[in-house]
Amino acid sequence: MKNTKKYLILQLQQTCYNSYTYFTGQIARLLRGHGHEVVVFSSAKHPIRELEQFAGTHFDAVIDCSSGAPRLTMEEGGYFFDCIDAPFFNLLLDHPLYHHDSLKCGLKNYHVRCLDENHAAYVREYYPHIKSVGLWTATGSSAAEVSCDAGVAGNANLSSGQDGQRLASDLSAPLPISRRKIPALFTGTYTDPDEIMRAIGELPPFIRSDLKLLIAELLEHTEQTIEGAIRSLGDRLESYLPEAMPLYVHSCFLADTYVRAFRRRELLRAAERARLPLALYGDSWEKLPRAADSTLTLHGQVPFTRTFSLMADSRITLNLMPEFKAGFHDRIFSAMLNGSVAATDPSTRLAREFTDGKELLFYDAAQPDEACERLRRALEAPERLQQIADAGLAAGMRFSWNALFHQDQMEEIL
Repeated sequence: MKNTKKYLILQLQQTCYNSYTYFTGQIARLLRGHGHEVVVFSSAKHPIRELEQFAGTHFDAVIDCSSGAPRLTMEEGGYFFDCIDAPFFNLLLDHPLYHHDSLKCGLKNYHVRCLDENHAAYVREYYPHIKSVGLWTATGSSAAEVSCDAGVAGNANLSSGQDGQRLASDLSAPLPISRRKIPALFTGTYTDPDEIMRAIGELPPFIRSDLKLLIAELLEHTEQTIEGAIRSLGDRLESYLPEAMPLYVHSCFLADTYVRAFRRRELLRAAERARLPLALYGDSWEKLPRAADSTLTLHGQVPFTRTFSLMADSRITLNLMPEFKAGFHDRIFSAMLNGSVAATDPSTRLAREFTDGKELLFYDAAQPDEACERLRRALEAPERLQQIADAGLAAGMRFSWNALFHQDQMEEIL
């Protein structure tokens, strides 16, 4: 008989898109599907103090995404999650620099999984107390698999089959490219890079100088990670101390944030210049300056699971990697699984798995005008787009949640 395990899954992050609860909700569903017992604790339904009910309890693992939970402490001292008999798995959705305060916590049985190979190497080097570091894939879903209106948040008494997911018993074929209403789609949040630069300008001169050097280095060398750029600049950085590397990288988060925001704005401006018909869904896009005859159409913020049905009605889904040089992004897999052509800047992991013009379209983020012109021309060849979408769907099935967890592949993560 199969060994049944018991898991505690945390849903403590609350974001406008509910992406964190989507990922943990999918993990809960799949673990239950493999016959395991799963308890989901959601801070949306229970105050954090109710975590105390689990003190002294055994679980085979506690799981959270981009977790701040390792910082929770007991009144008498010590970390709270040392009081639970279980390894703690922190599944990061971003660069470890954003999670320094959690990663530095000395939990006795702490494990980290990253989306990017460089991120994993970074955690291994700078947080040696963490017992194991590995990779995981935050993948996507098709609109046919998950109801767009279903929530994924659970509660501490959630039982199998009651996690708010509704699986389609009959997965319908994706809509043909020629019948899709959205030519090109981009989902996400707009951040004005000028606002970030103004914030940088208010910092002490030595920090401001370092951040501007870093930004210039990252924009010039698109293959560089932020930690690689810091090492390359070395003594040119006024406040850099190699022995305090993780703390220094953490203090440079505005450089990473600026580069992300700058690349996103430049790509969207290039789309407008190329007359690429692009639908924008997400928060704060009204802050993006547009021409009077802009081909960019603005839509409001939508729940995370709503993006699947948007991709199912789009011919091309545009992705811009969040400065992941050796990783994946769930938006790419969701595009593929919904029969949309994923267009993205590459990473070394993506380049190993997929071929430009076969299962997806790669573009150079440093050449946004060339990229958007290529996408505009691609829309003029729907038959070719259909071929790529079909190949992308077949390739994406290898990265569906069910495929990744088939035959206990969860054991490779936990």
